[in-house]
Amino acid sequence: MSSDSSSLLKSHHCSTFTIKMAIEMTCPHCGRPYKFGDDKAGKKFRCKKCEKPVTVPESDPWAEDFSEDFSDIESGPAARPTRRKSASPKKRKKKRRQEYDGGVAIDTLVPAIFLYLCAFASIFFQAWGLVGSLAGPPPRPRNPNIDPQTLQMYIYLGMAISSFVWIGGGLVVAAGAYNLHRHFSRGWAMTGAILACIPVCGPLLGLSLPFGIWALIVMNLKDVRSRFD
Repeated sequence: MSSDSSSLLKSHHCSTFTIKMAIEMTCPHCGRPYKFGDDKAGKKFRCKKCEKPVTVPESDPWAEDFSEDFSDIESGPAARPTRRKSASPKKRKKKRRQEYDGGVAIDTLVPAIFLYLCAFASIFFQAWGLVGSLAGPPPRPRNPNIDPQTLQMYIYLGMAISSFVWIGGGLVVAAGAYNLHRHFSRGWAMTGAILACIPVCGPLLGLSLPFGIWALIVMNLKDVRSRFD
């Protein structure tokens, strides 16, 4: 009788003991691995990575339970997936401009330096000549029939026009060189380079022509063109 009772107790104990199995799966949307107990089979949960609903499949591999990864989709409101705000085109271009490599910097810096030199030399010599003419004695007409004051007025008017053209052209070329090596405005850089190619209004009577052509060639390179605003 004792042996029968002990066997009955053992059978009752075995019948109440449950074998817990685990279900291994991966999210079909993003591939994140999960492990759940078999009691979660057929239920839905929301993936922690992609925030999309996933159904737990039925399986029977032996493993420990990782049910802490499980959150029932019906237990509460679903969290909205966070979206990154796309940067504006200006910010993207500014970032690309800050990340330019050394080769592109040299390609734009060297012609810009020569344009700087030509522009500032032209401004200096023109200003020097203007100051010297104004500080010197008034011009004397060779023809006695010409009024000295009228001649002086025409001379000063011509000097003012030439100074405006040459000094203004030098400033525009300098502004273009600045925008060229800093990769700011491509329009200003193109204007300065084109003006440097014109002997009539360019710096130093056309001596800046090769450097203006050089700058135009560099600015039309694909990797340089993409750095400008």
